[in-house]
Amino acid sequence: QYPKGLGRSDDRLLELIEEDKIFAKSLFDAAIPEVVDFIEKKEIKKVLVVGAEGHVCIYQTVRSLLDMGLEVFLVEDAVSSFTEDLKATALSSLGQMGAVLVNTEMVLFDIARDSKDPHFKFISNLVKSLR
Repeated sequence: QYPKGLGRSDDRLLELIEEDKIFAKSLFDAAIPEVVDFIEKKEIKKVLVVGAEGHVCIYQTVRSLLDMGLEVFLVEDAVSSFTEDLKATALSSLGQMGAVLVNTEMVLFDIARDSKDPHFKFISNLVKSLR
């Protein structure tokens, strides 16, 4: 986001992200040169997208990521917009453009893949608390 105009991100997120991986942006599209460079250097092929505003920043970012040839997974219950109608329109449009619409529970169990995964119990309890 644009810290100068909007303030820093939530402290809970900032605790999890290295400072040199945080990029300020004034564009609505988060696929700014620093992010595109990171994606290319790391040879990233698949991206999970969450955030706000679904009908503005998420919409423009997902379009850019799709244009880059990336497989984009849009986590619909982790996207917000000013209204549910704005969000629904953005999700529908982006799904038609090729983004894969998923939800948080799908993503979490996809990460674990197996009940023998060492993180499965944590994920399972997290999902139960979200329900």
